[in-house]
Amino acid sequence: MGVAQPRVLDALCRLRRRRDLARLLRGGTRGKCAFFWLGRGDDAHDQGWLFLRAGRHLERSDNVLRILQVRYRQYRGHEPVARGIELHRATALSKSCSAFEAFRKSHHNALEPGRIAAFLLLDPSFPRSLRYSVKRLFQSLESINAQNPGVSLEPLRQSGWLNAQLTYMRGAEQIIEREDPSLEDLLEALAKISDATRRAYFENAPEAQRLVPSQLQQGFGPGTVQGQSQRQSQSQGRGGQQSQSQSQGRRQSQK
Repeated sequence: MGVAQPRVLDALCRLRRRRDLARLLRGGTRGKCAFFWLGRGDDAHDQGWLFLRAGRHLERSDNVLRILQVRYRQYRGHEPVARGIELHRATALSKSCSAFEAFRKSHHNALEPGRIAAFLLLDPSFPRSLRYSVKRLFQSLESINAQNPGVSLEPLRQSGWLNAQLTYMRGAEQIIEREDPSLEDLLEALAKISDATRRAYFENAPEAQRLVPSQLQQGFGPGTVQGQSQRQSQSQGRGGQQSQSQSQGRRQSQK
């Protein structure tokens, strides 16, 4: 009994940690759902909301591709020992992306990793599929660009090109089997969209909108700072004109 007791206590501690982790994950899921639901129904759909939606769909696209990298490629090229193993693998793949119920409702055939991978990549109506998320990402960036004339069109161009590729792709076999484009290529395309968005909207802002904390505390806004800069330039121009007229008068008097 003295030897078995530490093992029992260790097993109970592991079980408790798993329960605590499960409770933590459930709480995080509920909080996330409540946050996005309140943002959808109560917040103004301004640029902040559009950036939030663009970031959500960009993150979903990235997560789906990384899950397929890890889970689907473990199955490809290996014959399952039994039918139950293949069913278990396919179920785990679909549940990893919260797609089990949606897949069963739209596909009444057996669960297969290849079909689930195609569903996660190119289904046009499932909110967590790559094609759906990239389309919503493009629409969000399009709305943001319409409210910011003169900003670089690179994020819109890259997201539109990726959206067109996924929309008019003949089938998921082009990604899964032929790898044209591969999962790595799609991840790289998403990273380029993220970098282009950051450079266009967060690194190339006009100088008048970049306020130091002291100016923000004093209540200065972009228009105030811009007006001050204009008045300073006008006063400098007037001072230059006065100095030039005085120097010309001195020269004439010397002559």
